[in-house]
Amino acid sequence: MGASRLGFGRNRARAAPTTSDTAVAAPPGWLLCAVIVASTAALFGSSPSEHGDDDSPSPDTSPSQPTTYTTYQFARTNIEGGTAELTRAAPSATFFVDLTATDLGPHGVVTTGGTTAAPAAHLQGSVAASDLTSGATPPFVAVVVSSPDDPTGNSTLQTASEIAQDQRLQFTGDCEDPSAGDCKARFVVRFTRNDDGAANGKVSVHFSFDVESSAQLPAATSSTLPAQDPPWSVEVTSE
Repeated sequence: MGASRLGFGRNRARAAPTTSDTAVAAPPGWLLCAVIVASTAALFGSSPSEHGDDDSPSPDTSPSQPTTYTTYQFARTNIEGGTAELTRAAPSATFFVDLTATDLGPHGVVTTGGTTAAPAAHLQGSVAASDLTSGATPPFVAVVVSSPDDPTGNSTLQTASEIAQDQRLQFTGDCEDPSAGDCKARFVVRFTRNDDGAANGKVSVHFSFDVESSAQLPAATSSTLPAQDPPWSVEVTSE
């Protein structure tokens, strides 16, 4: 009987601990306060750049201008201008040269705008006198080249032998879409004997001309393409 009581007592001593015995103790209040203070200090102690509060300028996100281009060159040479016979009865002659852009260039480039250099005409020719009064000095010829759309671009040459002059071309109209045929330029060439025919005989003047222009389009690398014929029509008339 005494042994039975002893065994019962051992079983009670080995009973599992209660929940209250194994629960983790809650942290004291002072520890929670310390955590809050530390978090606040970390937030306000961050560098201004992390929150966008600094005064430094924002990066420029606007599209940059292209720095490399493909250059397109256009040229037509030895265009016939005409011949004038300057005499006492007709000591002067005038030629009108009309150019019309009929299309855009490769990749839609405008051929008449002169993004790198203004379109231009280069005149070349000759002057020769014959059958003058005996002993008369061959008269000089005034060569005046002008454009009605560019009054500041006129040029004058006095010559008794060769002609070499340049004329800037001023295109007007809708040259961004020249299919309508109204993108045009004109220049005028006038030849006048300085003696008004006093030496009789005749002074023959013949001229031809070249035209050229260039244009650019942005490209990944810089390059210049060989010259090609411009999409222009050319008409020469005289009076």
